Amino acid sequence: MNPNELLRSDVQKPAGRLFFGQSGSGKSYLLHSLIDRGMRDTSYGVDHRFVVIDIKHEYTFPKTYQKKQFGPISDLRKVIESISKNRLTLVYPPLEDADIFLNVIIEYLFEAADEVDTFSASLVVEESSMYVSPQTIDPSLQRVLTQGRSKRIVVALANQRFLTNRWIDNLAASMVAFPLAIPDRDILKRRWGLDGEGLNERLLQERHSFAVFDLETQGLSYYRPIGSKGGPEL
Repeated sequence: MNPNELLRSDVQKPAGRLFFGQSGSGKSYLLHSLIDRGMRDTSYGVDHRFVVIDIKHEYTFPKTYQKKQFGPISDLRKVIESISKNRLTLVYPPLEDADIFLNVIIEYLFEAADEVDTFSASLVVEESSMYVSPQTIDPSLQRVLTQGRSKRIVVALANQRFLTNRWIDNLAASMVAFPLAIPDRDILKRRWGLDGEGLNERLLQERHSFAVFDLETQGLSYYRPIGSKGGPEL
């Protein structure tokens, strides 16, 4: 698997992409790198949209994108306007309206995909545990996980702690792991048969390195931070 393809839509693969790791482990660094490359990659197409939703209001783009049109937006009408015009949109939803923002954004992405044949989108949901629990999942996320593939929409669920939910487990193409808390290493062993302790030890060898577990082929690969010297594989 090419890690640069993690945010790319693919009608042959499930719509979900999972990113797990403790604070400071490199999740945001990787997502920044993937978005940065996607912004400059013409193969994504002119109608591709990158949308990042961060309920904690901590996510920031690299200096390259710290321009007015890419600043965080907390007004829902302006969010939709930005998605319609800009390749990149950062959303800071009010906590009390977080589910409404998610619903409206996903509804807009589906409408755009129906109206424009060349439309595609990468939706990144930071702190996704606000919308997902082991027993429940936000209906909008459930919709994009089940139907997003045919609409050329990818949803990347990023969280500090490991998430397990039947919808996520069955409708995700890959899981990206960074250094994990001890309970999460145990979950990896029970759920996927992965050596969580061994994975953690290997990732700690180089800052911001990560592992990609292909949930379809069950293949596990280790990578250095994107753009680092010494080759991509760890």
